Amino acid sequence: MSDWYVSFEEILAEHKDDFLAAKDSQSTCRRQVLRNDDPVDLPKALKRAIRHYYYQFITDEDDRKAEDDIFRAEQEADQSIVSPGEREANARPKDASFYKKQLTDWDVAQKLFKQEMDDYDKEEQQKMGVPHSIKHRTGHARQWFNSMTFGQKKEVQQARDKWNEEGAPPESQAMYRKRNLKKNLDAFSQEVRRTMGCRIVMLVSHKKPGEMSLGVCIHESEPLACKKAFTVSSAGNKEWVADGFKKFSEWSKQEFYPCDNEDENDNQEEEEPEDKPSLPEIVLDKEGFGQLPSRTDVPLKGQQELIHQIVHASYKVFTGSSKPVPWGVISSDPATYVDLNCVPKGFVFKDPSHMRTVDVNRLWRHWELRKLGGEKLIIFVGSRVADLSAARLANAIPLERTKKRKMYVEIDKEPAKPSLPAQCSTTR
Repeated sequence: MSDWYVSFEEILAEHKDDFLAAKDSQSTCRRQVLRNDDPVDLPKALKRAIRHYYYQFITDEDDRKAEDDIFRAEQEADQSIVSPGEREANARPKDASFYKKQLTDWDVAQKLFKQEMDDYDKEEQQKMGVPHSIKHRTGHARQWFNSMTFGQKKEVQQARDKWNEEGAPPESQAMYRKRNLKKNLDAFSQEVRRTMGCRIVMLVSHKKPGEMSLGVCIHESEPLACKKAFTVSSAGNKEWVADGFKKFSEWSKQEFYPCDNEDENDNQEEEEPEDKPSLPEIVLDKEGFGQLPSRTDVPLKGQQELIHQIVHASYKVFTGSSKPVPWGVISSDPATYVDLNCVPKGFVFKDPSHMRTVDVNRLWRHWELRKLGGEKLIIFVGSRVADLSAARLANAIPLERTKKRKMYVEIDKEPAKPSLPAQCSTTR
């Protein structure tokens, strides 16, 4: 036996006779000894240790057998007790609507300790001598909640923080999102319009089943005075939305699927900026076109930046301004803006930061051939009107987009079948 009892030797000796004198192991006297009239209840482990200490002085066989039964019952109860982690996992609500508002300790305690509250309610109602009634349960549950132990309070607080941070289980979120996302976004935008007179554009992202999979969408207020919604009202807005959509998707991927070494990489970039290899300077010819530098020992990111600088220099020559290259517009109709002889056959235009290694290598080898032939690396033949300087705009020739004429169909001279309408054409 441990020597813990040495520190409480006087107290144990004081109550020894009272404990042994009570033959019934469940008697009020023995429970009073274990409680010792202390307003703070003793820990179960200490109560058990006191019983074991007094057990060595019990001589009556029936009394010893009764104490053995108590020890055995306590051991079985200990084996059936679940851990805090298991209790939290079993009690966590699966209904997504439970997490609509910020959860409080009271909300969480009713889920974690539902059985304990029910047992306390039954015990109290038996003392009151009334049949089981729901009207007393809330009051008894509050009494139990207010008298929780320190360990129970800590367990409730930990579960509260976890449930508020993580929300409903992923499968419940997916089902609730499928049923309510669009409806809730529409209701929110309408409420903001009616109560505060606001118009909104929202980018919304969420996890999807599958490895590193995301769902991203755009939600906006319905226009009242304008004919078109903001995202489709102009070419510039479309480009802005496309660029924002890509950037938000990249950010969401890092948010939902963070890398373990992401912070370390950020710190290394901040602390060691001088260790990065410097990019070669883009030399411009007399007209302002960029010349192809050497890419030896330049990483992929650096090569992408060099391509960006070369293309921007050529776009600056054409527009006479420093406006950025509209990659989204060019990629949708490259023949209108760029001489296609300046790029490999079948080359897909995109922002250089999104080019893969194979794309960069193909474009770079093509430009090396043009450099050997004394040709410009890339030549623009068109641009957005908003990007032209005032001088270039005065001499600009607007692009005429001809509508496709409908193909003329010769009318069959044979009589048409009665079941089908006859084709006809009119000349005005």
